[in-house]
Amino acid sequence: MTGDDSVEFDLSETSEEYFRVRGGLGRYAGFAMWFILVVAIVGLLARPTPPTGDQWVVVGGVLVFGVLLGVYGTFGALVHMARGAVKLRVGKEGLQFFFPSGREHHIGWGDPRIKLTIQDYREHNPGGFPFRVLFDWHPFTALTQAAFDGVVSSAKAHGLSVLSEPRSTVSYGKIDEVTISRG
Repeated sequence: MTGDDSVEFDLSETSEEYFRVRGGLGRYAGFAMWFILVVAIVGLLARPTPPTGDQWVVVGGVLVFGVLLGVYGTFGALVHMARGAVKLRVGKEGLQFFFPSGREHHIGWGDPRIKLTIQDYREHNPGGFPFRVLFDWHPFTALTQAAFDGVVSSAKAHGLSVLSEPRSTVSYGKIDEVTISRG
């Protein structure tokens, strides 16, 4: 691929597999945080005597911490519940991700702040999503082998740095991470 022609990659099946595997975990994490908060509140209300004096500081701290944890868990769940891109266009201007909601996201090769992190899951998820790309505040997007190869070769053709290194980010072992950036 020279980078002069636009090539489109269908990511719909890979995106669906990623959503099936990871989206469920995100939903459960967010709901679990709210469940813990409700249990803490019920536990405080079920006490035989109401809190007094300094105990209110502890109660207030537990409630504030519970709400923050619930909001954090819900935000994480919403990000994970959102589906990743279903189509990717690699062209001379850059990358264009198309999401099921109709939203598009463009990353230009000439952007001085360009940075993509692609995680390699081939060893840990055979038959499923082989790669996952992280950028901005968008949902994680699963990539096929062909899409990964297209992104990397086009990035190199446009003079971007492509660095691959092992990184231990998952509980079941090491995964490789490919970082694409300027310089």
